[in-house]
Amino acid sequence: MTDRNCEMTPTPHDIRTLNISHLRENAWNPNKMDDEDYEQLVAEVRRQGRICKPIVVRPVDDHYEISDGAHNYRAARDVGLTEVLCEIVENMNETEARIQTFMRNQHGTHDPLLEGFMFAGILDSDDNVSNRQLAERLGTSEGKIRRSLKYVEVYEMRRRYAETKNGEPLDSDDDDSVRESVSTLKLRDVDDYFKLPDVFRDRWFDALRPAFVSKRLRDSNPEAAGEFALALERLVAAGIAAATPSTVLKFGESYDWMLAVDEWLQERTSIEDLEEYVVCCAPWLLSIKFLDILPCRYQDDAGEVVMPLDAWSEYVSAACQRYADEDDRYSAISSRVFEWLREKGVNRSDVCGLETARLINELNDAPEVLRNARFLAVDERVALFREVGQEPRELATAALQAVLSEVQARRTDDDGESIAPVPAGLSVVDVFRAKLRNLQRDGLIACEDEFFGDSDKIASRLKGWLNDGKELCGDLIGERPAVDVLEERLESLAMPELTLLAAVIDDNPVVPSKKRWIDAVKAEVSSDAKN
Repeated sequence: MTDRNCEMTPTPHDIRTLNISHLRENAWNPNKMDDEDYEQLVAEVRRQGRICKPIVVRPVDDHYEISDGAHNYRAARDVGLTEVLCEIVENMNETEARIQTFMRNQHGTHDPLLEGFMFAGILDSDDNVSNRQLAERLGTSEGKIRRSLKYVEVYEMRRRYAETKNGEPLDSDDDDSVRESVSTLKLRDVDDYFKLPDVFRDRWFDALRPAFVSKRLRDSNPEAAGEFALALERLVAAGIAAATPSTVLKFGESYDWMLAVDEWLQERTSIEDLEEYVVCCAPWLLSIKFLDILPCRYQDDAGEVVMPLDAWSEYVSAACQRYADEDDRYSAISSRVFEWLREKGVNRSDVCGLETARLINELNDAPEVLRNARFLAVDERVALFREVGQEPRELATAALQAVLSEVQARRTDDDGESIAPVPAGLSVVDVFRAKLRNLQRDGLIACEDEFFGDSDKIASRLKGWLNDGKELCGDLIGERPAVDVLEERLESLAMPELTLLAAVIDDNPVVPSKKRWIDAVKAEVSSDAKN
């Protein structure tokens, strides 16, 4: 017996010979023996004419249930023994029987599913045993118990899936097949199964658990793994996953198509209910170019598909059932869409494809001044955004503001209404780059002007230039160091010539050295005239 703390109390038992036909194996023994070891056991039983140790059993109804020694029992049966020596334990309940089976079968390899069944039977019994108490009694960890119970969960989920798929309860052969497929799983496969959302998990399992899915689930970058899981959840929630082909041979193709479609959708969230139109394409895994046929209309930065869902579904289904070639399907669907637009009196120039939606989505991260510049076309705003980035520097911000002001003045009337959809001549990016270059040049000129307006800075720069390097090191003019003589000559030069010399030694002057010399001479002449 077992008390509430899972402590076994002494039970009466005896050892005697029993007819082998009176023995039955239990349904939870997790211990496995490989074929080679079992053949050796059979050979040993045959050689000795008996089993090597008594089989531990308990009386149940009209037979004896084996708690330990199942492989000895099978070997004895296979060699034709009619009687075997047994240790009979009286008054052993279900919980204690499972505990004894586990405790006496620590050798060999354990079937994780059967081990899970065994633990589940104890925890679900009337003995009110907790995970911790069971772990302490068995001398194992709570983690091991939880891991084994996961296999039971997978088995139950796989069984329900198989019954739903077949439309009827499983027979014994099918159930054995489910058990075997779950028992052979590695723990990481079990974890992957639980990580995958509905629809995906069993298709992945049926496709023999391809590694390209597992790799992304176990990505070393938690953010990447989390985004992948979210993408799968979105595909399930939208009904896209369920609408794709479910055959094993199509798993990889469907998987790649769905992820591509999810990425496409995430770039076009400004269009409402777009997922429903994608579902219509899912059974045939139509490439994304088909989705770009959908005609859309925009108001500010939000859009909608102008064609009803039922019309789109009809056109897609009819074309795909009639044609196998992708180009034929594309031609048929696009023709029907243009025909619908004509019948409804919708001008094709008033609608656009879903590329615009992708661009609008991109603008969500753009500076506010660009998001609000609706006098620019969407593609123009995106082009400028790509040029300046999310947080443009001071000069880029100034250039951007100048471009927007100029283009707005050119394109809108006094009421703020747009009067020109596209700029004349250069693109807005060209205009921005030109203004940025001018601002950068103006900044450099201002720095140069400040330098050349200060005689002390010029003198310091020239002295540094003379002393830089080894060209004049040790060189003499007469008996004096060359550097000293040249510094004296610099001090005797007029300001315009000092300016010229400083401009000449500058590596990348913005203002040419001749222009600097002329300006310095003009300044000197003007100063002399005033004096």
